[in-house]
This record gives sequence, C-alpha cells and structure tokens, in this order.
Amino acid sequence: RAELAQHEAAGVALGTLVRGAWATELEARRCLEELSPLIVRLDLDASLRSMLPAAATKPLARRGPLDTMVLQEVEKRFARKVEELRGALPGYQAAVAERQAGVRKAQDALHALHALGLDW
Repeated sequence: RAELAQHEAAGVALGTLVRGAWATELEARRCLEELSPLIVRLDLDASLRSMLPAAATKPLARRGPLDTMVLQEVEKRFARKVEELRGALPGYQAAVAERQAGVRKAQDALHALHALGLDW
C-alpha cells in the first residue's frame, strides 16, 4: 500500500514534467529528485535514464521528438508499474487478513489456557 501511495504521489511530479508545467528549472529538478528513487525501479535502459533529466527540464517549446519519446516512455512504464501495484493489492490484503485471523486464533487459544490456570 505504501509503495502504491508513493508511486501515485510521484505521478503528480511526473505529470508536471511531461506537461512542462513547471515554472522554473529548479522546480523541474525537484520533481526529478522526487521521482529518482522510483525511476530506478522501472527497469529503464541506461539510455532512457540518462536522457530523462535533459528532456524533463526543457521547456515544451524546446523539446524535440526524442525528448518527447523519452518522457512518454517513462510515463508509460510508470503507469504500468502503478497498475501492477494496484493489481497486487487485493492479494496482499487477503494475505494480511489470513494472517490476522491466525493471530486472533492463537490469542484466543492463549486466553483459554490462561482461563484454565495454565500459564505458558
């Protein structure tokens, strides 16, 4: 859940970069810094990773086709990762519920032993 929330929050920064909706290059670099730990997990090839900072910090009017392609590919992979995390969430929730039920069962058994005067 935390990883999904982190990716969803960082998606705002990515959208800002893709749309060129930042006011200053410093703001663009801050968005990149926010994305940096997540970009590493996207399994991008080295050339995309190396071109991303230059493409993302160019104003829309100065971006060429390669810059646009880099940003679109990163955005596509990022969206795929978010969907992957969303898809995995129900399975994790079921596993957590199963483990919680096991803990409750063990606690009930322990309470029953205490009630019988049998301390463990």
